[in-house]
Amino acid sequence: MRSQGANHVGSGTPPAEHQRPPFRLLGSLALTLAAFFVLRSALGNATTALAITDGIPLLWLVAVGLLHRRLERLALIPVVVFTVALVASIAFGGSALPLELRRSVFPGAVGLACLISLAIRRPLLLEAATRVPRPGQPADAENLLERPGSRRALTVLTAIAGVTGLADAIAQVVLALTLSTSQFVAAAHVASYVIIGGGLLVAVVYVRWTRARLQHRH
Repeated sequence: MRSQGANHVGSGTPPAEHQRPPFRLLGSLALTLAAFFVLRSALGNATTALAITDGIPLLWLVAVGLLHRRLERLALIPVVVFTVALVASIAFGGSALPLELRRSVFPGAVGLACLISLAIRRPLLLEAATRVPRPGQPADAENLLERPGSRRALTVLTAIAGVTGLADAIAQVVLALTLSTSQFVAAAHVASYVIIGGGLLVAVVYVRWTRARLQHRH
C-alpha cells in the first residue's frame, strides 16, 4: 500500500479520492440549480425559491452541529447573515436583492481582511501560522515559519486570497444589480466557482513553483 502512495506522490498523479471533489462540486451546483428552478416553477416566486434553496443547507448545518453538540461560532456567521438578508427581503416587500447581495458578504470580508492585513504589514495567513498551533505537531518539530521562504510564501498567498475574495464579492454585487433572480442564481454560482477555482489554481502553482525553486537552490 505504501508503494502505491509513493507512486502517486512521485508521479504527481493524485489518488482517486483526491479527484472526486471537483465532481462533487459540480454535482452540488447542479442539484442547487435544479432545486431552485423546480421550486420557482412550483411556487411561482423566484425570491421564495431562492430563500428555500439557500436556507436549507444552513438549517442542515445548524441541525448537524446541535446533534453532535459541536456548533462552532464561525458556523453561525452565515446563518446570521442569511437571517438578516431574509428579514431585509421581507421588509422590502419580497425583494430578492438582499438575499442575492448576501453572497458577497463572506468573500468580501475575507478579501478585505487579507488586503488590510497586507497594508498594515501583518499578513493574515502569516499571523495565523504564528498563533494557531498545528494539531499533533511534536514540540521539537521544525517550525513552519523557520523554513526558507515560508514568510514570503504566506504573504503572497494572503495577497492571492485577498484578491480572489474581493473579486468574487464584486462579481456577486454586479450580477445581483444587473440580472434577474433566475439569471443571478445560475451566474453567481458559476462566477464563484470560476473565480475561487482560479485563485486556488494560482495558489497551487505558486506553492509548487516556490518549492521547486528552493529545491533547485539546495
